[in-house]
Amino acid sequence: MVKNILITGACGFIGHHIVEYLLKKTEHNIYIIDKLSYASFGMDRLRDIDALNHPRVKIYIYDLVSKIDVGFVQELKDIHFIMHLAAETHVDNSISDPQYCITNNVTSTINILELARKLPSLEKFLYFSTDEVYGPAIGDVMFSEEHRHNPTNPYSASKSASEMICKSYANTYKIPLMTCNAMNVFGERQHSEKFIPKCINNIMKNHVNIIHSYPVINFTENPEAGSRFYIYAKNVASAVYYIFVNGNIGETYNIPGQCEIANDVMCDKIANILNKTAIKEYVSQDKNRPGNDLRYGLHGSKLIDLGWKPDGDLDEHLKAVVEWTVANNKWM
Repeated sequence: MVKNILITGACGFIGHHIVEYLLKKTEHNIYIIDKLSYASFGMDRLRDIDALNHPRVKIYIYDLVSKIDVGFVQELKDIHFIMHLAAETHVDNSISDPQYCITNNVTSTINILELARKLPSLEKFLYFSTDEVYGPAIGDVMFSEEHRHNPTNPYSASKSASEMICKSYANTYKIPLMTCNAMNVFGERQHSEKFIPKCINNIMKNHVNIIHSYPVINFTENPEAGSRFYIYAKNVASAVYYIFVNGNIGETYNIPGQCEIANDVMCDKIANILNKTAIKEYVSQDKNRPGNDLRYGLHGSKLIDLGWKPDGDLDEHLKAVVEWTVANNKWM
């Protein structure tokens, strides 16, 4: 059955991949709310995937920090699903201006929940969250959906707070809530402030790549880089929709990374694809990111047991993304 799906932040990186997936794999109608912040690149991502003038797509330019007025509610009254992705996501920015990040992420979540309360046809509400709410995964720790939150920077705190607010609305107002927590996502059209596109830029220009590392005793001679679990954006899009179709209301699902890769190894992988050498500087204390988390880790068995699995090989995806980014250098 064709549904009307509202996606917040769909002009952003992960959001536009979900739009592309839904247009290719389903017949659903898509409603988009986006404020077109600096990270959106206007509507260029939607243009690139031929979604801007698509007959199944409606776009509303609106800042969700503002209360959704009654006329706008009327326009959205037939929504069946909500996917709430809109957020300020850059950790460095949240550290330099925590009030803006926290206010934006929490207030926008409250306002979209208030909208949800007024929608008579609403069947499901998905809050898209992050592995960072669980805090650093020391050693070989992997967090399950039941682990307590331990956010360590303003961005992750704002996402944790928003998760709790969503759960309070589910309990008090019976919002049909589902939550997913994703790991480090990469793909086409990612903002250049993120690690992989930043590495591509730096390597192409022979600039230094900063590698955050553990403050070990022999740091100068043998630095130990932090690591991340990476997952391709198109796999995240398929996971989000799979959760919508097959998951249970009231549940949280981790979207696991496909592979854990040390930051310096990832940098070298990108350099090898580009047939260049990466210039690396290992940093154990970064004034722009105090208290930096060097590793995150999520168990993904709950989603895997539900029947979802990622498609393809991470190295193949990485090679394709690096080559695509260089060929489409407006995104560098």
